[in-house]
Amino acid sequence: MLPGQAAQEAGMGEEAFDTYDEVKEVFYTASTIAGEDLAEYCWGSKTDELKGAIVQPALGAAILADLAVKKKNGLVPSLYMGHSVSEIIALSAAGAFPDLNDTFRILTVRGLAMDDANLKNPGVMTAFLGPNRENFDWALNLVNRRLSRIGESAIYHGMANWTEQHVASGNVAGIQVMENVFDVIHRVGGVARARARLIKDDGAAHTPHMESAVERVYEEIRRAKKREPDVPVLANDGRYLDDPSRYAYYLSHQLIMPADWQLSMWVAVEEGYRDFVEVGTKKELMTTFAKREFKEHRIVREKFGDVVHIVRVSEASPSIREQLKLLAARQITSLQTG
Repeated sequence: MLPGQAAQEAGMGEEAFDTYDEVKEVFYTASTIAGEDLAEYCWGSKTDELKGAIVQPALGAAILADLAVKKKNGLVPSLYMGHSVSEIIALSAAGAFPDLNDTFRILTVRGLAMDDANLKNPGVMTAFLGPNRENFDWALNLVNRRLSRIGESAIYHGMANWTEQHVASGNVAGIQVMENVFDVIHRVGGVARARARLIKDDGAAHTPHMESAVERVYEEIRRAKKREPDVPVLANDGRYLDDPSRYAYYLSHQLIMPADWQLSMWVAVEEGYRDFVEVGTKKELMTTFAKREFKEHRIVREKFGDVVHIVRVSEASPSIREQLKLLAARQITSLQTG
């Protein structure tokens, strides 16, 4: 499990950098492409500036560095799952971007393009802890009806991280209305617990706010060397990234589409995966999502780190079951049409 933006933290990658020479090469390559010494942002004098566009190549370097160390300590991945920007990093880890320079060019351009898009159409992302998917979408629709009446633009369901954490993405005024609505719902007992947390980086990712970034990211990925991954890579829409001819379209349009990590986890467990390892930072965001989504689990200590072992999978929520059915139907259609 490769975490996305918001997982960055001071110190990420330092231990790996100090351990193996090949890890240093990852950071040197990333820094050359990004035009900045990424070590300074990750654990040096600029850790307070680890935000905005520089986060994406920095996070890529830290994740790939940590992954290299974990592999040396016995980790053998059979599936890569990347959250948002880390779908690109996951493809790189799986050999689908065989030239590391391409990986960091894509990450650097993606960061800069998203920053520019936010200047043109500012927005924020806020995580709501407490509501399930159905309650969150009901509240979102209510808020958008109110926003429409006062002439404000809509806000969006930007991310689904696990059953009780969903991210609203859009303009600041709309997000504030959403926070007020959930405060009322919580006070009248409609949601047992409710908490809103602003995502640290500016920008309404996974919404039309990022529309102006799509073409730049598309062109950068189109130019890159691409091939099928050596290890399966599961995308945030529940489908596999296995067709190089579609990488550019999917990964660029991912900027304006929701990131459904909850669905990705369910696809993985439905296909028999039971052991999940987070790579990259010590925040353990993805680990937390997995543990909360699948209550019956245990932590296995391995030389390369902690493994979340899913002991038993309970029944998925109605909305997840419906999405799994749709994915299965699309797969059958794809096979039938060749």
